Amino acid sequence: SVVRQARSAVCGSRGSAPGRVQGQRPCRVQGRALAGLGRAQHPLVPKSYKTVRFQKECGKIPVIKSVLSKDSTDFIFGGMFMAILETQDLTKIYGSGDTQVRALEGVTLSVEKGCFLAVVGTSGSGKSTLLHMLGGLDRPTSGQLTYDGRDIYRLGDKELSAFRRRRIGFIFQQFHLLPVLTAWENIVMPLLLDKKQPDERYLGELAGMLGIGERLSHLPHELSGGQQQRVAIARALIAKPDVIFADEPTGNLDSRSGGEVMELLKQVGRELGKALVVITHDSRIAGMAARRLTIVDGVLTEVTAG
Repeated sequence: SVVRQARSAVCGSRGSAPGRVQGQRPCRVQGRALAGLGRAQHPLVPKSYKTVRFQKECGKIPVIKSVLSKDSTDFIFGGMFMAILETQDLTKIYGSGDTQVRALEGVTLSVEKGCFLAVVGTSGSGKSTLLHMLGGLDRPTSGQLTYDGRDIYRLGDKELSAFRRRRIGFIFQQFHLLPVLTAWENIVMPLLLDKKQPDERYLGELAGMLGIGERLSHLPHELSGGQQQRVAIARALIAKPDVIFADEPTGNLDSRSGGEVMELLKQVGRELGKALVVITHDSRIAGMAARRLTIVDGVLTEVTAG
């Protein structure tokens, strides 16, 4: 049929594994009803849509190959989409002999741009160790971690520190704001450490999105817990990183403030196209993510894929 021909052309014939290259996920096909779009000729099928409007979601950022019409149903054929971060058999072992602790066991994971991913685990499950590995804060015993195909653990300590400042943002349960600095000064501190001047327009946009535009001249003790965490989020985003790691970001907030902060994180990540990885023990927070994974005794398992 028309659909089978197109699927075979885009993804490979039935029974054969779709091609895969480093940094890319296998081809997927997604059906969706559309209407009112112009038609154009397609090399495989007599009738094809020329353009399509689609919703970009975590795990669904395909390169559109074609949109084919058959009766009242249209099929979007997606190609590959790139992972911004990938791990391969990442393992972390502390100690040796009888005191050896295997904190991570062969973790293989990919994270795409714009993805909101939650890792759920209890205390001692290895979730904080995973964050330290993914964020370049600690080195694995074995395995590989690449950003855009670059193995960051081949970098020296000084280069790795610079990479973290420029490409990765961190948000922690403790806000870690310097008490003698204003909100504005806390936000721009990562840039100043890198000897860069802040982009005032971008900072203003961030402050507006996070609802702290009128609080930038305040010291931390003059802000509520929710406002302090919003300042910490702005600080994590000020260098325009590719990935944001949040470790129990609502742990010091009440349920209402925590919910507001998570909604803001989700919104800002989506609007700015940032990958967001949240480490949490809270199933409610995990439920907001497009992809959810669990970690038990250092073993990472995907529960759902967006």
